[in-house]
Amino acid sequence: MKKVFLSLFLSFSTFAEPFIVELSTLDFKELLPISGTCQMDYETGALSPMAGSQLCIGGQTGTVAYYRLFGAKNKDYIIRVNERVPEGDSLRFEPIGKITSDAVDIDIVPGANHTVDSGASGIINIVFGGNLILSSPFAANGVYSIDMTGGITWQEVP
Repeated sequence: MKKVFLSLFLSFSTFAEPFIVELSTLDFKELLPISGTCQMDYETGALSPMAGSQLCIGGQTGTVAYYRLFGAKNKDYIIRVNERVPEGDSLRFEPIGKITSDAVDIDIVPGANHTVDSGASGIINIVFGGNLILSSPFAANGVYSIDMTGGITWQEVP
């Protein structure tokens, strides 16, 4: 069995206020060391193998990625959640989730810029699971941490 953690490195536009915090790290838990696709439901963390795949064990629960941006009230921000393409390995990750505030509820489109109103609270939530796709098997009995530089980018709209 394999454990795969996906760490996102955030790209910040400013270093004072506003700021973003990670509330939970995306974690697909244990995977079988074979190629295939595992989907994590962004609302529940439920893991399920895609048709014809045995990469993950159905019925398990992983941990969804959860980030919170704190900024000015009623201000627009451009937020992008990127997918991970194979970088010398065989791993691809396609995020599926939501960007929400008390003013908006937006489905994440990987790699697309989303203009998000921070609403009356000034708080924007970014929550996602998604598809983990392994095109060739990992070695057995290992723990893998896969980093995504620039996994989430954001900036305040001037």
